[in-house]
Amino acid sequence: MRSFLGNAIMEKENKKKGQVMNIINKLSVVISVYNEEAVLDKMYQAVVPVVESLPCEYELLFVNDGSKDASPAILDRLAMESEKVKVIHFSRNYGHEAAMIAGIDYSTGDGVICMDADLQHPVECIPQILDAFHQGYEVVSMVRMSNKSAGLFKNITSKLFYKILNGISQTHFEENASDFFAVTKRPAEVLRKHFRESSRFLRAYVQSIGFRKTTIEYTAGERAGGRARRILTETTG
Repeated sequence: MRSFLGNAIMEKENKKKGQVMNIINKLSVVISVYNEEAVLDKMYQAVVPVVESLPCEYELLFVNDGSKDASPAILDRLAMESEKVKVIHFSRNYGHEAAMIAGIDYSTGDGVICMDADLQHPVECIPQILDAFHQGYEVVSMVRMSNKSAGLFKNITSKLFYKILNGISQTHFEENASDFFAVTKRPAEVLRKHFRESSRFLRAYVQSIGFRKTTIEYTAGERAGGRARRILTETTG
């Protein structure tokens, strides 16, 4: 049984500041996977020490988005080795947003973090996200400050994309907000009930659902394996 003394102390301090703390007794980490056989073991070895150090329970929920390589077998092995690991297998490739929503649908945590398996989304940011939840934020958008594997074209098209998006929308969208984001139970429930469009842009929708939100900056690492899979995702972050 993990100790929740840290949560109790932080709750007391936040009450003094007039903030409402989110109690996170269990954290769900949703990891989307598509043909990532070269990186899955590395990802698992990187994320486990981080979540094991947290003052809460956790689950790792891998969503296999119709991979055609050895990813399904690797995921099944990880699930056999640890009760903390759960796996969802799609019968075919339904797309990145569909994978993240499926992970949110089946998550059981008080907070949910969505990230990719290729280690471009740093697992070291997970404690910062948990701290943001404890400070009362319910939506955390991870904003990519730089990408070690991105070229000039990608950086230019990403800035242009968000400039156009903010020009036509009443909601301000954070430039370089990525598919790396986190939500607490309440916004997760909104996503479960209402985010069912066939044409999805989840990172934008998450920013517009009205809960208290914040951003955390990160530097995207080199892809540890696999191949870039979706043009829109690769262009915008």
